[in-house]
Amino acid sequence: MNPETAFQVDENVERIRNAMHELLIRDQDLLLVDVHERTIMHKIAEYLRSLFHEWDVDCEYNRDGHEPKRIMLPFH
Repeated sequence: MNPETAFQVDENVERIRNAMHELLIRDQDLLLVDVHERTIMHKIAEYLRSLFHEWDVDCEYNRDGHEPKRIMLPFH
């Protein structure tokens, strides 16, 4: 990976971390009441949209076969 690509990856990882941080701070109540996965993904997309102005950010709902995908989040 060339230095320019590495910088872009690092910058994008930081943006994603910031979006996840916003979700955990602003929408903790949604996570605590176990809302549907689509609701959480919509909120993440909102935060990503504000951080990736140059991209068209949209939600994608997906499953792992027939079972819903699960995200294990640490709660502090």
